[in-house]
Amino acid sequence: SDRFYDLLENDLLVLNRNQLYQMEGQEDNKVMILSISDKFMNDHYREYYNQQFECYSREIDLGREKMLNAIRKLLANMMVSYYRQDECYDLEVTSYICQLLLILIRGFKKKGSVIQKIDTSDKRLLQIIDYMEATSSTIKL
Repeated sequence: SDRFYDLLENDLLVLNRNQLYQMEGQEDNKVMILSISDKFMNDHYREYYNQQFECYSREIDLGREKMLNAIRKLLANMMVSYYRQDECYDLEVTSYICQLLLILIRGFKKKGSVIQKIDTSDKRLLQIIDYMEATSSTIKL
């Protein structure tokens, strides 16, 4: 279902596989997008295709605020690693992503499957999405 998310500084939003989105922002906005490949998810979390995550920081109860802050810290650490690019870069970022996934799995899992296809009969669109997923260069693991 279509939904508008208003994101301000420090807000977090998790989008699941095959969830189409578009963004609009102010010129001076900086947005961090972390894209985790199907292969990485498959290798590290076998239940991936049977789960979805629901995490929009504006709608999270106070009991999970510590988890959100931990995710924010991990994302900040990833950015530092990305810009430093030292010999441990891949290992560092992999560690941060695994920690982030643990938090999502333990605190933000919901019923549903990421295999559910986009509500469209356009097979070409699905092929394009699969191709983009396979060749994505966003902090790719």
